[in-house]
Amino acid sequence: MEEEALKFAKDVTECLASGGFALTGFASSSLRVINSIPTHLRSTPVADLNPNASPVDLIFGMEWHLIDDSYRIRVKQMPKVSTKRELLSAISLTFDPLGICLPVMTGARLQFQQIHKLEREKKLHRRWDNHLPEEVLAKWEEWTKGLNRLSLMYVSRCFRPTEFPLDKSVFTLIIFADASLVAYCAVAYFRVQCGDRVHVSFVMAKGRLTPLTPMTIPRLELKAAVLAVHISTIIKKELRIIISATEFYSDSEIVLHQLRTSRPRQTAFVAARRSEILAHSSAEQWYYVCSEDNPADACPRGVVPKDFGPDCKWITRPTFLLDPAFVPVAFHPPSVFADDETAQVVNVGQLSEAQPSRHPSFLVVSKIITQSTQLNTLKRDVAQALRTEPVSEKEPTADELANAFRLCLAISQEEAFPRESDTLAKGALIPRNSILKRVGPYIDPADGLLKVDGRLQHAELVLVTPSS
Repeated sequence: MEEEALKFAKDVTECLASGGFALTGFASSSLRVINSIPTHLRSTPVADLNPNASPVDLIFGMEWHLIDDSYRIRVKQMPKVSTKRELLSAISLTFDPLGICLPVMTGARLQFQQIHKLEREKKLHRRWDNHLPEEVLAKWEEWTKGLNRLSLMYVSRCFRPTEFPLDKSVFTLIIFADASLVAYCAVAYFRVQCGDRVHVSFVMAKGRLTPLTPMTIPRLELKAAVLAVHISTIIKKELRIIISATEFYSDSEIVLHQLRTSRPRQTAFVAARRSEILAHSSAEQWYYVCSEDNPADACPRGVVPKDFGPDCKWITRPTFLLDPAFVPVAFHPPSVFADDETAQVVNVGQLSEAQPSRHPSFLVVSKIITQSTQLNTLKRDVAQALRTEPVSEKEPTADELANAFRLCLAISQEEAFPRESDTLAKGALIPRNSILKRVGPYIDPADGLLKVDGRLQHAELVLVTPSS
């Protein structure tokens, strides 16, 4: 790797020099590489009053410690805040593009969101320069305590230890997802195995706050799963590492069920996100992990800086991944049968059973409806079938055609909504999961047809006649 870095530094410098450009600002964690660069072309390290401190360079807004080749967060002194504008500015001082301290920053963003929630509940004017409530300021002061501990958090720039040969290392991308009522996130790790040795390194993490409009936990867990596949797409696109496998973990069995189900009647919310997840992964790549072993569980809860350190599970990684013999267990939906019961599988063909009906001519009329293609022909055929006398060539009367049409409507409604028709005929309420629940269905005693409640009869209208 050093030979490749030396050649790249030489080639790119000569290429730009041929065009009259001088490439400067070189920095490297390798002494051999940095010594090959002229002094005037090297990057100026960040000044540190501590003579024993390792040289530090800035890269992407973070500190790059050259001795141990690691990334750290630049922690700045938090100013005093009294307004919403100042609070947002103070939160933005901590730049964390990789999500190293995402659980802590989530706690700060939750406090900012709490301000909007209070403004909505108390119906206050939303202005950026309004003074913050005392309870918000107290929580902010508590959050800023121990903020310097974030400077102790670091992640190695290289995902693979130097003692692991690249050609013998197997990289597995592992992503955990979790959600709560206030936030959801996904965090990615690389599990590198070389023989019987295993190393797990932090890659990146992303999180989102939930909207102020309440959402259910299963939906938020599904959104966390979508965020997990987005992270996997970013990592595979940006890194040149050959990834042997990708594994996703969630502590929500509902999400795992939704990814494996083939039910066509899913809500639009679930169907859209399920399609997005399966477009970038397969259901077999998703595994179950208990909440205690899920490192992503720290982010949705929000952590104050004083409780966040290098020994937290967010950085130290789940211990079960360090087992060289670890193999993910496939998720199987729990059986509805007890341990001592055996499920009996019976193959049957399609059965047709005559449904009880309120109409004596249900089967006859239903068959005519199925075979008819024209409404006028349908009414005449049904009217002829309803006659008690032998079939005659006499044309049905207008009353017979009207009665036949009414019966066709009633039987068609009963076939389409059997539960609703039977329930309303008994004078009971229709089931809560009925698609007709919101339209107020009822059976009109005048003609026996299923109808829906209109809006005009509830309006306060004044009857106007020509004489008035």
